[in-house]
Amino acid sequence: MFVHNSIDDFATHKSAPQKAPGFVLTIGNFDGCHLGHQALIRAARKLAGAQDVCVLTFEPRPTVFFRDLKGLADHEVEAAEKSLFDSNQKAQAMEELGVNHLIFQTFHQNFSQLEPGEFFRIITHKGCAGIVVGDDFQFGAGRAGNTDFLEQACRQAAIAFSKVGAVTVHGVRASSSAIRGAILTSGNVELAAGLLGREYALDGEVERGVQMGRKIGIPTANLRWSDAQIIPHAGVYAGYFVLSADQTLLVRSPVALPCVINVGYRPTVDVSAKPRLSVEAHAFDQNFAGDIWYGKSARIYFKARLRDEMKFSSLEALKIQIQRDIDLARQITKI
Repeated sequence: MFVHNSIDDFATHKSAPQKAPGFVLTIGNFDGCHLGHQALIRAARKLAGAQDVCVLTFEPRPTVFFRDLKGLADHEVEAAEKSLFDSNQKAQAMEELGVNHLIFQTFHQNFSQLEPGEFFRIITHKGCAGIVVGDDFQFGAGRAGNTDFLEQACRQAAIAFSKVGAVTVHGVRASSSAIRGAILTSGNVELAAGLLGREYALDGEVERGVQMGRKIGIPTANLRWSDAQIIPHAGVYAGYFVLSADQTLLVRSPVALPCVINVGYRPTVDVSAKPRLSVEAHAFDQNFAGDIWYGKSARIYFKARLRDEMKFSSLEALKIQIQRDIDLARQITKI
């Protein structure tokens, strides 16, 4: 798969004499690459046949770009700024889905002011044979362009056009905003997984913690996560841990280890005025002791929420509850 830093970069690539000009384009944020996004890419592949499939996405997301204009409340800022994917995960997901070209177009002031006709001219430059979008797609300055405009423009330019309907799971439309909200507000990783078609995955690097887990006989790997990604609501989760983020993403890595995950501020052991948010995983029957783990990339998959974060009266009480969490998580994550 080729990754391009702009539409212009992609056009330059397609101008090379040895490159076949035809491609089918699908457009969107593709944050999380949920079931709706996957339906778009499948439709683009079907339409493209032997031609290339190209995905156009935006960094930052338009919602992030316009957040200051919307007057967001404090509790809405994280949902607007953070994402389900960082750029590396997005590229990995696209490659796993068989996309040939991924364009990261910077969404800036000038780009946001493009009229729908100019936007269409730019994206269809250099051999666009088809366009596939969702049924709610809007584009151009003031979101003036819609699927009706795009369908008519494609007809006039002799470009194939396909509009893909929403994907719903138990009556809930698969959307990045719904998934972000579920993860952030209540830690509903089960709903998120249903809409994503997989468990939510958080990437990062194993870092040295305070080593409290070792002291109580339950060693953990502490994750320094990507700043771009949303962290689930504080609590305890069942999930899986894999020491390398180079494994498959849209299908959980077969070498991932069942684990119990704590997301929160550790109120029993951290009584400081400004406790630090932590994400730590205890993989069952694994020894995280030793420096060999530190600095290595890791991925945590969130399968189910077990409980809220709690403050206990003693370390012994904490240890007893963690063992209960482990027993429950073992049942949930049996492979």
